[in-house]
Parts: sequence; C-alpha cells; structure tokens
Amino acid sequence: MSQELPGAVLFVEDRQPQRFKHILELDFRSLVTANVSTEVTLTGYSADGESLVLGTDYDVYCFAQDDLCVGCSVASGIDMSVVLQSLTPVRTADTTPPQLRIISWESIAFDQILITLQVDEGSRIWCAAWASEPPLLASNFEMHIKSKAVDCMDTKNRQCGTFWVYDLDDLEDATADGVTSPHDYHSNTSWRYNEDVGIIVAGLTEATEYGFVYCFAEDDEDDGLGSSPNVMSFNSSDQPPASRVPNTNVALEVMTTLDESPPSSTQLSLQDPTTNALQLIITLALKEAGTAYCRVTRVDSSETQGDMPISRVLSARWSVYYNVISTTIAMKQIENLDPSSTIRDDDTKVIYAATQCDVYCWAMDATVNSKGYPRPNYMVQDYMHTNVENAP
Repeated sequence: MSQELPGAVLFVEDRQPQRFKHILELDFRSLVTANVSTEVTLTGYSADGESLVLGTDYDVYCFAQDDLCVGCSVASGIDMSVVLQSLTPVRTADTTPPQLRIISWESIAFDQILITLQVDEGSRIWCAAWASEPPLLASNFEMHIKSKAVDCMDTKNRQCGTFWVYDLDDLEDATADGVTSPHDYHSNTSWRYNEDVGIIVAGLTEATEYGFVYCFAEDDEDDGLGSSPNVMSFNSSDQPPASRVPNTNVALEVMTTLDESPPSSTQLSLQDPTTNALQLIITLALKEAGTAYCRVTRVDSSETQGDMPISRVLSARWSVYYNVISTTIAMKQIENLDPSSTIRDDDTKVIYAATQCDVYCWAMDATVNSKGYPRPNYMVQDYMHTNVENAP
C-alpha cells in the first residue's frame, strides 16, 4: 500500500498514535526532497510485524522531520497536532472470493426448497437446482446458475441477484447499495455477513429428487456495488473449499421436493360375496404407500353419503397398510372393536348373508418431510364419496 505525501522523512502507521514513537517504531519511511511527492509502502501495522489484511480499513498517520542541518544536534519535526491532521483512511484491496457455508436445507412445498446459508463478506447470492446435471456445468456454472434467477428468491420475496448481504464496509462506502446508517444495516429487511440468509429455489417438480443443487456468490468489490467482483470458482485449487461452487452441492446432497398430493385409489373392488356370505373382502391399491380405512353400512340403514364423514369411517377401525402390492380388508362386522374397551355406542353387528351393503374407504399416504418426519396427505371427503367405477 502506498501513500503519497510531500516532506522530508516520512513514517506511517495505521492506528491513532499516542506518541511519535509509535510511528517511528514501524519505520515505514521514504527520503524526499522539498516540494516533491514520494511514496511510502506499508506492509504491516504493528511493530511486531503483523501484516496488513485484505479488504480491511486502516487509518494512516504520517510524521515528517527535516534532514539534520549542519551543526544541529537534533532534527526538527512536525508536532503531534499536525500528525493527527494527516489522518488518511485507506482500504486494502480485497482479491478473495466470498466463502459460502450451507447451514441447512429442506423442502417447504411441492415445488420449493429452502436453503439457509452464510457468506463471510458483502455479497450477492444465487442458487439453482436440477434433477440432472446441466451440460458443460464446470465451464458455464455461473451462467447456468444465474439463468435460473427467476426461480430463486430470498425469504423476503426478492429475486436473487437484486439484494445484497451487507458487511460493515457497507456503512462506509457509497450509499447506492441501500445502506446509509446503522439503522439500515440492522434493518429487518437486510441480510448481514456471517448470519443466516434464507434462499428459496422454486419452480421445481413435486416429489422429485434434485441431486444437482448449487449456490454461487460474488462480492461487492471494488466500489461496494460489485463493479469488479471476486467470484466463487467451480473447483479452483487456489481457493478454499468454501469458495468453490461444487462444495455447496456436496453440503446439500440430494434433495427431494415434498409430496403434497392426496392419495387416490388405483384399485378398489369387492370380492364376490357369494364365496363367503359372512364377510366382505375389499381389495384395494393406492397410487403411493399409505394406510386405507373402510366402513361398511347396510343399505336399509338409511345412512347416506352425507351421514358418512371421514371420522365415521375411522371409527369403524377397519384398516390396512398399502405399499406397492394390492392388499385386502376382510370385514366381518360393522365396527372392528371390542365394546368393553370403549365408552360409546358401538356398532358391532355382524354382516349377515343376503344383505345389501355400501362400503366407504378413505386413505392417507405415508409421505415424510425433508427431515424424515411424517407429513401425510389426506384423501378429500368428496373423493371418498365417489363411486368405485368413477374413481380415477
């Protein structure tokens, strides 16, 4: 880093000096002639040799003294008030790309994935998902990811690439980034570096595995607005893993969007009742794994579809779990329970021969969420009342 100042012998340091000694200890100096500017190169900011840090703000102070005159025993120099007036804020260049860390992920809807992440500096972020790897991803990763920005937003409903994650430097640089005060920086509408950022990837297909989910970030160098940003690489060995796009996919693994469709029947039939006059055997299959519940009612009981809510079907306690292979429920009585174990009026009448009956069945699937916990979908009431021959 260089600082041009006229003078004699210059000494520069990065913190407010309490004594001239602090500047002299660093010994960053340059010999100059009168009225001719010079450069002083700084490589550290303490007498212990601590190096300057990339992308860091420093306050630079200068002290000058003239050449020792003939016959003089002590050189003359500027006083402390002039040293303090020489304060010059300088920021070292940031040449490193953002480091992005995946904190968590989950599918929050049939077509959406929520990714929680952090970046270590002021940045813009994009994420995208594919069920199969896009062509030439390694050489065109930035184009591929940014091209899906329309399906990428933050949890404040702003499209990816249109909002910033701020760092403390945004309080000091130009105001065009939307941060002009600590209030702006800490606003509920702002994201901040090294804090969780919520990104939603939308436009996905229900109950589908996405094995190629990537996130990409670029910083706001060198003017606070990203006119010449440092960007994450695809897999450069010169960058740390957190600055490489494939590292985000390894962290995210394979994600599956939620199944939010209610189950439906692919088979629902009654076996020939003449083969066993004292029971009704229902054969059923669902479009997905789940549990089916059925209830039989006599036609002459006066019960209609309006008298058959889902809770009444469940109260019969005839059920079976379905998974791939058609299964059956053999009902020998109206309700499958022991009256001595309940405190309600149970209907445990047996099914007599030559009795006309209606059978109602309802189901819920065995869907789980992204964490593996049950998140079942339920068959709607109207579908349960659909005649078998009309059911899809």
